[in-house]
Amino acid sequence: MKQRVITRTVCVVLIVLSVFFSVSCTKQASEPINIVALKGPTAMGLAQLATEYAGGEDAEYAFSLESQPELVGPMLLQGECDLAALPANLTAALYNKSEGEIQVIAINTLGVLYLAENGDSIKNVSDLRSKTIYSAGKGATPEIVLRIVLENNGIDPDKDVNLVFVSEHAEVVARMSAEEGSVGHLPEPYLTVASGKNPSIHRAVDLNAAWTDIYGEASPLITGVLVGRKDFLQEHKEEVKVFCERYGYSANFAVENIDAAAKMISDLDIFEELPAKKALPECNIVYIDGEDMKDQLSAYLETLFSVNPQVVGNKLPSDDFYFTP
Repeated sequence: MKQRVITRTVCVVLIVLSVFFSVSCTKQASEPINIVALKGPTAMGLAQLATEYAGGEDAEYAFSLESQPELVGPMLLQGECDLAALPANLTAALYNKSEGEIQVIAINTLGVLYLAENGDSIKNVSDLRSKTIYSAGKGATPEIVLRIVLENNGIDPDKDVNLVFVSEHAEVVARMSAEEGSVGHLPEPYLTVASGKNPSIHRAVDLNAAWTDIYGEASPLITGVLVGRKDFLQEHKEEVKVFCERYGYSANFAVENIDAAAKMISDLDIFEELPAKKALPECNIVYIDGEDMKDQLSAYLETLFSVNPQVVGNKLPSDDFYFTP
């Protein structure tokens, strides 16, 4: 009799434990995927996805924003987030620094760099000769892109123009506003904000088109990519596949439904609604993955590396940098 009671007790304990572990595992499996994006174009394409699937008790994704890209890398590597939308060159540097702990999943933003003018004398790149150009991109990809475009159009960046580097985009706009005929090197949506405040400032040169004129459609100018921790991507391939399908839809939504997307972008505090609405057509939001992503991104990184190896971490990523579902 005593033996039977003990056996029954053991069975009850085992059942309770099995239920406990089952609930624990279910909870762990249902934890939302954490995504971090930068305020600006690299987050705009996520707006529809974040609106529909993030937030609330049953949210599949947790969506957050950062303004400084250098803060996101450590968050990713330390497991504080699973996926991140970051500048393309920064992800290559992060891959090298972490010895291959991250992988790139997709290109989410092509070129967003433009030259704006306070005046009406610039019609093409050759008209930049003898101009003062204000920029906040010293030592980074914006400067590299600008130099490449100038040089390939017969303009020496150190002799034929006056490049003045400042600390932030707001200072570029302030300098331009105070100096008629000056030129500013600005990304979207900041250019749209500047022209909204000062109508004399307008888009003069599309650096994305100028880049394509040099390298062709197969090697576009790339701003942002989606990356993830390698261990997370390998362990959650099905969840990542679903996310990518939704992200592709979300990026397309931002391109084709500008009014609705701008409202979502504002609600998520990515950017103000009116400038977002005006800037979206110029933000080159895309979703490119697979072999096309690898071909285009590797070509772009090779170009940056040939000019300044430091901006990609002093060496080009290996093939395992590119995620294959």
